[in-house]
Amino acid sequence: MLARVCIIVALCGCGRINFDSDLVCPAGFLAVNASCYRVDTTNDTDWISAERACEKDPGAHLAAIEDAVELDTVDALVPVNDAWIGTSDRIVPETYLTVTGQRAYVQWDTGQPNDAGGPEYCVLLVGAVMHDEDCVVINDFVCEYEGEPIDPSAF
Repeated sequence: MLARVCIIVALCGCGRINFDSDLVCPAGFLAVNASCYRVDTTNDTDWISAERACEKDPGAHLAAIEDAVELDTVDALVPVNDAWIGTSDRIVPETYLTVTGQRAYVQWDTGQPNDAGGPEYCVLLVGAVMHDEDCVVINDFVCEYEGEPIDPSAF
């Protein structure tokens, strides 16, 4: 019995198991609340390439922020200032959807969204707030795995 407890504790310490949802995270992801996250700060890329990089782990996608709690969670995980998340208005301007096709939770910085550099359809997490940005700009990104499939028609 003691050996089983040690194995479970060791897996939890590595972020592999989340007891809140019984979700098993892919290798390299950290379990937080009901999702698993991976922040990529080594392969800076544009928004679409970031989404595709996340999808290399089946079931993963750019982080789809659903509420203020998840925004705070993801912000705490990001060691850099700017990171792509899975929100855009690429399909219908000013209608922000997540890569899973849900209406996006957005917490805009003052003056955002602003299309300051021309059309800026993708959303960048900048601290605990969001900026619209040209999707071809190179940035770090946050992947999420929580069992929600992507909806390619949303982006």
